[in-house]
Amino acid sequence: MNNTVIVKNLKIERDHTTVIKDLSLTVDNGEFVVLLGPSGCGKSTLLNAIAGLLNVSSGSISISDRDVTHAEPKDRGLAMVFQSYALYPTMTAYENLAFALKVAGAKKAEITARVKETANTLQIESLLDRKPHQLSGGQRQRVAIGRALVRQKGVLLFDEPLSNLDTKLRTELRLEIKRLHHKFNNTLIYVTHDQVEAMTLADRIAVMHAGDIEQIGSPMDIYHNPQTRFVAEFIGSPAMNFIQGHIELGDAKIEFVCETLRLDISNYQAKQPLTQGQAVCFGIRPEALTVGKKSGPYELDLIEQMGADCVVWCHGLNHHWVAKAHGDFTAEVGAALDIDFDCQQISLFDPVNGQRL
Repeated sequence: MNNTVIVKNLKIERDHTTVIKDLSLTVDNGEFVVLLGPSGCGKSTLLNAIAGLLNVSSGSISISDRDVTHAEPKDRGLAMVFQSYALYPTMTAYENLAFALKVAGAKKAEITARVKETANTLQIESLLDRKPHQLSGGQRQRVAIGRALVRQKGVLLFDEPLSNLDTKLRTELRLEIKRLHHKFNNTLIYVTHDQVEAMTLADRIAVMHAGDIEQIGSPMDIYHNPQTRFVAEFIGSPAMNFIQGHIELGDAKIEFVCETLRLDISNYQAKQPLTQGQAVCFGIRPEALTVGKKSGPYELDLIEQMGADCVVWCHGLNHHWVAKAHGDFTAEVGAALDIDFDCQQISLFDPVNGQRL
């Protein structure tokens, strides 16, 4: 069955405020798409609209080649996992898993078989006789995921399902969700503000900002080729370094110039030819900076040890910089540093509209 989800020119208004602006998105059959963005960007609103939990002002939503723009949630052929688990507190895990099947009129033998199969898949067979208050946060979320899986729908929606869990449980359940997607090949739309979840789970990431999609692409494409400054700044931890400057064209090279800093950027693949004196915003990720304990123009502010690597904060040439270094890098605060720039890994943006040049 074709479980493609297509959103066309969607607009959603609340209290005379536009929350979603003429948004279009296609999630292909069996694809895992993550809606990523900061709080208030509209990602959960979009997910709820696809689920049928919100009315739309204009545009259309189709699922499995059916227009479901105004269909009831139960008629859309999908299942949803919520951030808050939403388990029935007086029911056991088994009863929570079985509830939707009972309401749908499934036979007892079928319900038993599907609940046991789902519990086995999620490794919660030993928890089926427990009520939610007897389960840990991770166990409750597994039951919530199982309640969606047991319905055997082709489209699954996840609304920040791991945000209430600690780091270890988030890591475990990320792997579980990815494994489940590989096993069942559902079309999956997943909302999060956590870029690590997005990068590790998604086939494609849709980065949202102010009610629209800024960029959609594979995790590596989003990371290495951000199409706007917002995407470049939002993806990556620590965030990309930015500095304002201009372009100087020589006979044999193209340089980015900012005060006394001059960098050869001749290999940069610009969308349009760069021009003499053109103002640009230069962006470079921390891992593309190599710091050395030499007598250079930069001064160390702080080293954050992260184990295998460390984050180096420094300043110089009237700017602050953040770089990544090997975990054994040490220096005293205030020490003079040198920085080498890998100009094969840079991004240039229009300083006015933030678009990639």
